[in-house]
Amino acid sequence: MRVKDNKIILTEAQITRQCIDYLRAEGWTCLRQHVGTFVPVSMVWGLISQSREWVKKALQKNVIAIGTKGDPDHLIYRPLLHYGPGWCLLFVLELKTEAGAVSKDQKAEHERLQAAGIPVCVCRGLDDLKAWMGENL
Repeated sequence: MRVKDNKIILTEAQITRQCIDYLRAEGWTCLRQHVGTFVPVSMVWGLISQSREWVKKALQKNVIAIGTKGDPDHLIYRPLLHYGPGWCLLFVLELKTEAGAVSKDQKAEHERLQAAGIPVCVCRGLDDLKAWMGENL
């Protein structure tokens, strides 16, 4: 958190905490979608004392890619038990700071999800999330 022009600016982690805490308190299940490229911890220690070429070759073979580039941050759902097993309300949540921008890959994935009937919420804070939910759910 920082202050700019007498306004509190939250980090994405702080916005995430507020939104996820609110959703959970309202009975929603929130699943974090881990997307990116990761290096196993066992590789990190081996990389420290090696040459640049060795590191490049090792990373090409040992990097783990998870998810699809552009996937939203969270999958949010709540069972609709009165309809019977398997029914739920569902949407995906992309969280951004005031200055954060949706990437080209994220826009494309959001469009694909919306075309499949999955609501996409891009918000910059808890007030945005509440407003979106009031209009879309």
